[in-house]
Amino acid sequence: MLCSPSSYGDWTSPHPLQQEEAAPAALIPFPAHVDWKTGTCPKKAPVSVKKNAALAKTLGKEGYELQVRPGGILIRAATDAGVFYARRTLDQLGAGGDYPCCDIKDSPAFAIRCFMHDVGRNFRSIETLKADIDEMARLKLNAFHWHLTDYPAWRIQCKKYPVLNDPSKRIKGRDVNDTYTYDQIRDLFRYARKRHIQIIPEIDMPGHSTYFKNCFGFPMHDPRGIKILEELLEEFCREIPVEMSPYLHIGADEIRIPNGKQFADRMAAKVKSLGRQPIQWAGNNDLPVSGDSYAQLWNDENSVGLPDPAKQKNPYFDSTAGYINS
Repeated sequence: MLCSPSSYGDWTSPHPLQQEEAAPAALIPFPAHVDWKTGTCPKKAPVSVKKNAALAKTLGKEGYELQVRPGGILIRAATDAGVFYARRTLDQLGAGGDYPCCDIKDSPAFAIRCFMHDVGRNFRSIETLKADIDEMARLKLNAFHWHLTDYPAWRIQCKKYPVLNDPSKRIKGRDVNDTYTYDQIRDLFRYARKRHIQIIPEIDMPGHSTYFKNCFGFPMHDPRGIKILEELLEEFCREIPVEMSPYLHIGADEIRIPNGKQFADRMAAKVKSLGRQPIQWAGNNDLPVSGDSYAQLWNDENSVGLPDPAKQKNPYFDSTAGYINS
């Protein structure tokens, strides 16, 4: 889970749990403001949509107002995203039959609401990922962290160095030996975007990369490895345009190398030169976060202490409470 506490501070629910339990429909996430009315609205009732950019001042870019009455439904929002989320709330309201009448005013508590799959370790087909993205959209998540490489495999089609896709170089185990073509990657980006979900791809470096050494005979942080990584970043950014992928996560977690700062600075600068915003993991056992990067704070059961948000000099995402190995 990615969120941005620097914008929102310590978050507390605007309503008691009892309000959720008493609701006539299960709404996840529960809207910021709900006023239940008497009566119901039939599924075939007309739905009117009023979109006005000026509503962004009160609702934000993803907020919406939903008015459900026996004779029809009104959605008000500033953007297509707000309309989309209003319709997802409407889906949940009608899950058990007719819509209960209500007034809802809602906007997200967190600017970035994200789910991650580490397909570098555990390959998932594009069809499965699309089903996951559908579920994410139903729950109003707006980002998918696609962890495309890890120690067992490089899941991205590689035209310059096809050896990276050679199953014989991958770490054997429970995993499926498969690769995503660039056509498949672009297709998933488009699929997610239609559901107002931004994909954040991760190309993990220089750790979690046993397959890389198996392919080339030297590690990523070797000068020869650094040159290859820059070429791989160039190829990915040629194939996946910036309007699809404005962010690129470079990992940099759970490793110590002699040239750690220099490595992180150089890779982040390369990503920046390709028009993307670099992101790095920022746990207690990770490389120093480059000045060009956003930091992603995290920890797990093996971490010693938590990364301190107060010490972050960079913009950051806080994932310290949402990292699950399952």
